[in-house]
Amino acid sequence: MRIFKRAVRTCLIAFSGLFLFSANQYAQKEAGKQIIKIGGFVRHEVIYDSYKIVDFREGEVILYPMKERLDEMGNDINEVDQIEMFALQSRVNVKVEGIEALGAKAMGVIEGDFFGNTNSNMNTLRLRHAYFSLNWDKSALLFGQYWHPMFVPECFPQVLSFGAGVPFHPLSRAPQVRLTYNLTDPLSVAGIMLIHSPFRSQGPADAQRNAGIPDMQFQLKYKTRNFLLGATAGYKVLQPRIVTENNLKTDESIGSYNLQGFLKIKANKLVAKIESMYGTNFSNFIMPGGFGTNADPALVDDYGYTNLTTMSTWGEVIYDFDHLSLALFVGHIENLGPTDTYYSLGYAWGEDLKSTTRISPRIAYTKDKVQFGLEYMMTNAVYHNLAVGEYTVISTDDPVVNHRILFSTAYFF
Repeated sequence: MRIFKRAVRTCLIAFSGLFLFSANQYAQKEAGKQIIKIGGFVRHEVIYDSYKIVDFREGEVILYPMKERLDEMGNDINEVDQIEMFALQSRVNVKVEGIEALGAKAMGVIEGDFFGNTNSNMNTLRLRHAYFSLNWDKSALLFGQYWHPMFVPECFPQVLSFGAGVPFHPLSRAPQVRLTYNLTDPLSVAGIMLIHSPFRSQGPADAQRNAGIPDMQFQLKYKTRNFLLGATAGYKVLQPRIVTENNLKTDESIGSYNLQGFLKIKANKLVAKIESMYGTNFSNFIMPGGFGTNADPALVDDYGYTNLTTMSTWGEVIYDFDHLSLALFVGHIENLGPTDTYYSLGYAWGEDLKSTTRISPRIAYTKDKVQFGLEYMMTNAVYHNLAVGEYTVISTDDPVVNHRILFSTAYFF
């Protein structure tokens, strides 16, 4: 692991030197005037749920139904009708472009919404994106907070509900440096270095900072007007603690990887998408996964760590009429369990979740910048009963199911 860290740091220094050298080859010049564009939308939602769910922001973001909880008479306490209204998905963005710098077209974007960073400050302004890019003929550099590479803007679930299909599809934005190079007109490759904040992995908040190296991601895309095919692969390292319970310095860390393939096809008014993901510790994507220890922490002081493995697949079909859009989203995710001996530290989403599946049709009518949408979501969840301590499946429960109906209205500007 130390050799890997040194290699990464060497790459960081080399990358910085290359960028500074390239920048020195150009004199900054201004071509035309800055163009400032303001956009966004105001959205209101009415949401009904038939079962209590694992969620964020009081139900705005739905993950999966909670585990069954029976009373003394055998009634499921979590089977309860719930209703909510939200406007916190509303957002505003500012885009600035129109000048050249270092021989490239420069662009900057700042975007915020009212989702808040925690449940306690929902309905307050939150930073979504803040980045600028330099675009040359064959290459581009991006600096700032933008989508994690596992979130592909050209291929993601365009569901009405907040979260873009989470937990079946990754939801994560991250401060990063991204270099993209066009090998040919349709084929491009990108290398990205990023830090997880504000979408951190479960566990200590400074785990990635302690590791001393960024998350490293690589992406390949083949893109034409009506076809997109691509893959993403990445590796991150976490060091959850620097001192043991017995006050001894420790450098125990854990690495995890992510793999992704995606495909999008457009044919006249029909759009079809499919995406599959496989990897370890997906908790920073708001997906089931995380890590624990490989030894009983009550018996071992300087223990190591073990990841949970996750596999997910989703697909979406959209058909657009003049103003009417019909669509169907289907997703399935599996918790494949630990890669080694596993004791829980509470650093995981859905530790006892076996699988969850969602089927979600929707209809939306959009005209004159006003949209009305109706979406139905059937989400089931299957849970394991685990032995206390070591991760051992004792039994598997029957599925629990939530039925969600969402009615949304929006005005775009």
